[in-house]
Amino acid sequence: MFWLPQNTKEVILYKMPVSMQWGHERLNRLCKEELAMDPKDGGVFLFFNKAQDCLKIFYVDEEGDQSIMKKLDKGWFLVPVSTDETSFVKVRTKLLPSLFKSK
Repeated sequence: MFWLPQNTKEVILYKMPVSMQWGHERLNRLCKEELAMDPKDGGVFLFFNKAQDCLKIFYVDEEGDQSIMKKLDKGWFLVPVSTDETSFVKVRTKLLPSLFKSK
């Protein structure tokens, strides 16, 4: 699938698509302003594009801002539905594989 930082138990999935061209500054600002979370506090964030065939992991570690992008060549990513009006969903890492569908 893709690599996550060691000891990651859950990821914060932003429920709206974003451009995969967004850099660290824009992702940092989105996390702080839209999610009310500071990536420096140790969160791991997951973003997807409009076609739901590309993912970006974003987090901050001792070396600074980190992002990993993954193109899903043979399938797509399902966005979980939540009943609340928050702009994110917390997903346990062991449940992440269930969000992928193959063609």
